[in-house]
Amino acid sequence: KKFINKNILKSTNIIDIDLFTQSNNNNIQSIDLNDKLSDLFTSLTKKYQLSNKNILKDDNLLGNYNVSYVKPDNNKRRGNPAGGRFRDLPLFKINGIYQHLIQDLNQIIAINFITGKLFYFIPFSIILRGLVYPLTSNNIQDISNKNKIYLTNGTVEAEFEPPYLVFGKPGISNNPGFVLSIGPKSTVILDTPYVDDKIRLGVGSRGSYFIFERTKDLQSYDYQKYLSNSIIKAKSIGKLLLGIGLGAFGVAAKLGIKNGLKSFGLISSLFGIFLILSKGGIID
Repeated sequence: KKFINKNILKSTNIIDIDLFTQSNNNNIQSIDLNDKLSDLFTSLTKKYQLSNKNILKDDNLLGNYNVSYVKPDNNKRRGNPAGGRFRDLPLFKINGIYQHLIQDLNQIIAINFITGKLFYFIPFSIILRGLVYPLTSNNIQDISNKNKIYLTNGTVEAEFEPPYLVFGKPGISNNPGFVLSIGPKSTVILDTPYVDDKIRLGVGSRGSYFIFERTKDLQSYDYQKYLSNSIIKAKSIGKLLLGIGLGAFGVAAKLGIKNGLKSFGLISSLFGIFLILSKGGIID
């Protein structure tokens, strides 16, 4: 069983709520989505296609969304389509996963935002910000044929900046603490076959399914404070730490120091290499 907010499905008016069974949480209903999800997406996709609307110009498209459900594609790869490798690490407690669509002048911007706690007590966040570009009909058809999946004319390509890793939370001064730019740029293709005033559906180019629920959660806006802070490049810090580590090794070897300084040099070097090579949780 997988879990999903019952209000999401109520908004679609296509699944009988009696098919659900009450879970321990009164706000959550459970259903075998492997049986029902395909019907949900197919029905709502047809419904929107019949409206002859351009979904990329739909007034309902923009807004803050909680990632309410993810069904990964069938490709065997590490990481979750929503959250990347950070979703798989046992030391990370995830408190919120969001995907917002906002507009800056005439450009749609996608914001992927994850917040949680490292070691269950250190607040952290991951932010990806990218420009959204509509794909041509030929591009969409080529991707559909290659991956054997149906994509609508709501398919776009988002070109993301390197991920931002944030430690801390905004206080009275709205300063979150430490913001690190870590990892490479990335590109994601996502189809939006349906949107209304409550939900947005998403289909990845490899077959992942997403249900995004509109949210007014105050936490979902924290990314704005983080991105307004000074941002440090992880590779620069990594090179500095690697240099310090190698220097510590050299000094330890010259002075004949065996333990403390060598250990410091090893830790500094390894952490520096990690920052230089890290992909920031992005999965290929």
